[in-house]
Amino acid sequence: MTVGPKGWLVHPHSIRKEIRMKSRPLLGAVAVGLATLLCTVLAAQPASAHTPSASKTVYDSGGLCVLGKAQIAVNHATGELTSSAWTNARVAGGTSCDTIDVFAPSFLAVRYDLQRWNGSAWTNCRSTNWVQNTAWTWEVTVSNSYGTTPPCGAGYYRTAARSLVWDGTTWRGGDVESGYHPLPVT
Repeated sequence: MTVGPKGWLVHPHSIRKEIRMKSRPLLGAVAVGLATLLCTVLAAQPASAHTPSASKTVYDSGGLCVLGKAQIAVNHATGELTSSAWTNARVAGGTSCDTIDVFAPSFLAVRYDLQRWNGSAWTNCRSTNWVQNTAWTWEVTVSNSYGTTPPCGAGYYRTAARSLVWDGTTWRGGDVESGYHPLPVT
């Protein structure tokens, strides 16, 4: 006989049974935890989307760098179209364009045209106004959702962005175009 956890006398064979019974809830908890983790990982995957984008340095003076990004995103589960553009300003550091610095309000600007291919050229479908930074920062973004119906009819769409930074005397920057995507999604 052995003394159990509560001070009771316990037969040796019942100790093994007690250990097995206590380990079952632990194994069950581990199994539930792994199942929960698996479900969380699988559920956290984004909806199937195709997001052609392009980013590049649109201006580099050796001291000031302007990076631009244009993106068109289509959620294949819902058919929703989103177009966005981004301006990022940097200064040269150890190598060109690698140091983030903050710029005064209204020193960064970005806009884009949502364009549709008409069979021979890209034509503007929708355009944004200029968006400028309202606080000290190194980037500014503009993004809009156009719903699930192509705003200018079926066809190929892309985002053409213009990214600019005021250097104290003039605006510096350039253009960047995303890849294209056919709409509607079939």
